[in-house]
Amino acid sequence: YSEGPADEYDSYLMAAFGMLSSGKSEAEVASFLNDIATNHIGLGPAYDDGTSCQITAHRLAELLNGLT
Repeated sequence: YSEGPADEYDSYLMAAFGMLSSGKSEAEVASFLNDIATNHIGLGPAYDDGTSCQITAHRLAELLNGLT
């Protein structure tokens, strides 16, 4: 994949995956994703209880573990 992210959402996932690759915890990645959703995308703090970010971080960790 040499073209880079298709949009900003892909870049968020790539950053989260990179965080996991460099040793950050799933909780740290979930917090990063939640910050993106609530403060940068503008969904606000009430959009979700953070569960979707935790699930995403966990799935990315599973993907990383499957590659190693």
